[in-house]
Amino acid sequence: MKRKTFTAVTSQQVAQLAGVSQSAVSRTFTPGASISPATREKVLKAARELGYRPNAIARSLNTARSRIIGVVISYFDNQFYPQVLEALAQKLDTLNYHLLLFVGDREGNVDRIFDQIMQYRVDGIVLAS
Repeated sequence: MKRKTFTAVTSQQVAQLAGVSQSAVSRTFTPGASISPATREKVLKAARELGYRPNAIARSLNTARSRIIGVVISYFDNQFYPQVLEALAQKLDTLNYHLLLFVGDREGNVDRIFDQIMQYRVDGIVLAS
């Protein structure tokens, strides 16, 4: 079986096709950033054509923000947790944040999990006990 290789399209390639700067591409995909409607449309058209997807990891290196909130729960026995997690995820989404869920042990030992969470450079942590 032959392996299919994947080559990610870069923002520089999108900029070149759209005839704009790389920073214009970045502003197009940054919520609330200032960019003219005409430039935004050129960038979006080029991005669709090339199959471009912004790289959240690269952006987090540049901005020093992951836009991820780590959530630690001990167990799923509490029937209230799914509702709370859904509401939290929806609210975070409106703020352009994402939820990363970690499940701990029943004894509430979060030290091991805390080390794992910090590897993701989360912007915040919610502990549900």
